[in-house]
Amino acid sequence: MYKIKLVSGEENIIDFEERRLKAFGDIKKINDYRESAFGQAIKDGDFLAFNCVQDDKNVGGLLISANETDVNIERIFVDKDYRGNGIGTYLLEYVNKHHDFFEDYFGIELEGITLEPMNDNFDYYYDRGFDSFGFQMYKKF
Repeated sequence: MYKIKLVSGEENIIDFEERRLKAFGDIKKINDYRESAFGQAIKDGDFLAFNCVQDDKNVGGLLISANETDVNIERIFVDKDYRGNGIGTYLLEYVNKHHDFFEDYFGIELEGITLEPMNDNFDYYYDRGFDSFGFQMYKKF
């Protein structure tokens, strides 16, 4: 099955960011986490990054922040060769099941999950218990 691992260290942040960019069709290589606003936010501790690992290979990832009341999924991605295997759903369930970790990390009581889909596949999120408001999706814990 899958394991979720917190991303830390400059080399791992660069690898995470390159895989995230590649998953969204951007083949840009970065040499330094500061070349990416997300990479810098991970380094600064404003965002948490998680790899989804299968058989010692990183196959997907999550980028998490928080506002006053919710965990924000800034980005969720699955490597192209692994799509359609339930990894995205597994990542969403991970956030839902571990909201207490996010509350401790961000130091706030959280009510739910928000995200803004990168594509128009709202049905995917509806099927996983999310509701929409505007361009965002929301799921209460």
